Amino acid sequence: FVLHIEHIQALKNMLQSPPHPYAPTDTCNFGKQKKLGCVWALASGYLVWEACTADLTIGAIQATLLPLEKDLACELCKKSLADHIKQLVVQWSFTKVR
Repeated sequence: FVLHIEHIQALKNMLQSPPHPYAPTDTCNFGKQKKLGCVWALASGYLVWEACTADLTIGAIQATLLPLEKDLACELCKKSLADHIKQLVVQWSFTKVR
């Protein structure tokens, strides 16, 4: 049981930070980037809940986070999200339940 809690805590730590912001552009300002952070937080909460009730697969992570892109108009936001998801998937794949 303690190992499962440690695994969930590792996931929480990985999901804690949203995709990295970048300098505002003519088409994407801080407010739009903040929206991405909000939807990231909601999706992260869902993933943590799922991890508490079952083994969380990489496919489940991707199925939850990749659709966030559809509401983004900015290509830099899309790239930031995609890069962040890739990094998360790699980190999660190396996280072992001891």
